[in-house]
Amino acid sequence: MNTTWQTLLLFSISALAAVPAYAAPEASTALAASSAPVTASAPGSKWELVWSDEFDRDGLPDPAKWNYEDGFVRNHEKQYYTTERKENARVENGMLVIEGRKEQFKNPRHRAGSANSRSADEYAEYTAASLITSRKASWLYGRIEVRAKLPQGQGVWPAIWMLGDNHNTSGWPRCGEIDI
Repeated sequence: MNTTWQTLLLFSISALAAVPAYAAPEASTALAASSAPVTASAPGSKWELVWSDEFDRDGLPDPAKWNYEDGFVRNHEKQYYTTERKENARVENGMLVIEGRKEQFKNPRHRAGSANSRSADEYAEYTAASLITSRKASWLYGRIEVRAKLPQGQGVWPAIWMLGDNHNTSGWPRCGEIDI
């Protein structure tokens, strides 16, 4: 079998919460109502680290911090997102490696004769991983910092993005999306 792959390397991900000096820390609604922008350079603003992953242990991504999307997920894409499979997502040498592979992979949701793109194909021709913090961590305000090395090439579409906590009930795009 001829296997090819593209690799996405994430060096670290951190979430920082903004606590501006002009808002009382216990008054979270004051931050929402404030028209003053909060930036890292705002006088008197403080940043507090509330979540991070420095990928400092080899193996599968930390299950306390990450969930996986599984299967043919969106946009009739041809890759099958796998769960807890080191060939597609692993931590090594201080980096999260997300690897898209050209390989035949059995679709456990296959239903013969199905018109649904998630169950129509018996085999996927590509595998990848999609890691999410859904049901693990979320933020209302703050700053996200990511150090990453992204692959290039025809058909490669690496992305780092955030969806609202209400994604499962409101759906996209009503839940909101921020591309990083």
